[in-house]
Amino acid sequence: MLRTKLCDLLGIDTPVMLAGMGGIAGMELTAAVSNAGGFGTWGSSIDITKNGPEEIEEQVREISRMCNGRPFGVDTLVHGSDGGVMLPLIDAFAKGGARAYISGKGFPRRDVIEAFHTRSMLVGSIAGKISHALKAVEAGIDFVIVQGSEGGGHTGEIALSVLLPQVVDAVMGRVPVVAAGGVYDGRGLASALMFGAAGVWVGTRFMMTPEAETHPLYKERLLRATSDETMVTKCYTGARLRVVRNSYTTKYENSPELLESSGALIARRAWADGCWRLHGGSTNKDEFAKGYEDDKQAFVAGQNIGALGELLPAGDIVKEMTETAATLLQGPPGVIVHVSKM
Repeated sequence: MLRTKLCDLLGIDTPVMLAGMGGIAGMELTAAVSNAGGFGTWGSSIDITKNGPEEIEEQVREISRMCNGRPFGVDTLVHGSDGGVMLPLIDAFAKGGARAYISGKGFPRRDVIEAFHTRSMLVGSIAGKISHALKAVEAGIDFVIVQGSEGGGHTGEIALSVLLPQVVDAVMGRVPVVAAGGVYDGRGLASALMFGAAGVWVGTRFMMTPEAETHPLYKERLLRATSDETMVTKCYTGARLRVVRNSYTTKYENSPELLESSGALIARRAWADGCWRLHGGSTNKDEFAKGYEDDKQAFVAGQNIGALGELLPAGDIVKEMTETAATLLQGPPGVIVHVSKM
């Protein structure tokens, strides 16, 4: 049994959250994590570009059915720099039965947060700086996810071990703090809890599961990757993105003057170059991957990838994390604690 304030808030059995990775954290993976007692988060960013609110609502309803009444959430990037989220989309998430909305980048405006709250949904956001976390809390979010630079995908510059305790201290218990970046087993969960977090947000480890929508070629490449192969680049999106190094990233690392003048132009060029062919999600996966080149593909992954040498079922990962962390928190093996009175 491992219960924290995050468990009470979300209505879950163990403080393990699936990171809502677009094109990776699909329906099956979301349900697998929730059914194991954690919090599955559907990465809807790709789907909302293809489907209207009615279709999205039905997809969320299907996830709800697959979760057998257990809570789950949805993740998107906030729409626009001012933290907006379209009202029809909020209605679709709420009517479909999602328990929480998580913003994968930035945090929603106060009125958007209130719109979710009015519909009985919780709101969380990801922060890579202390100031970002505090602004999100002041805007009214219900929990904040603190991502260290070890994490895959868009990430900040500060390691989790340095950032997490500072955010915990700054937030002062107003909302639960969730740790992200490099966590892949029960030792990472136990460590995060000792730093004061109320749970963990896990991406790369869940990416390497049979249930993930990650393309088989993507999984195959990551199974060969080592931790020192990952690096942070702006060549795919214009923002800091942790990926596995290849000749494409090296080209722009050695010649940064080749980068276009805006994130939109960078993203457009990377898309045209076929860098995202393995990120099509479950729809037409094989067709989308045609023409894929290993040395161009954006293999998004955290620094923990070197520790992940096999695919494991999502439920087994949740179970191991919970049981190992619970054991370690009772006292690490080989450590003798003797407290003397002064």
